[in-house]
Amino acid sequence: MEERMQLLDLLDGRNSIGGRVRRRNRICYRISEELRD
Repeated sequence: MEERMQLLDLLDGRNSIGGRVRRRNRICYRISEELRD
């Protein structure tokens, strides 16, 4: 689970320039939150 969070952090950091990509990362984060439950 921690590895997935690190991956999301990497994606968010690398793509923080583009708002469009950040929005997609937010969706991925929401999915990972549901998977953790």
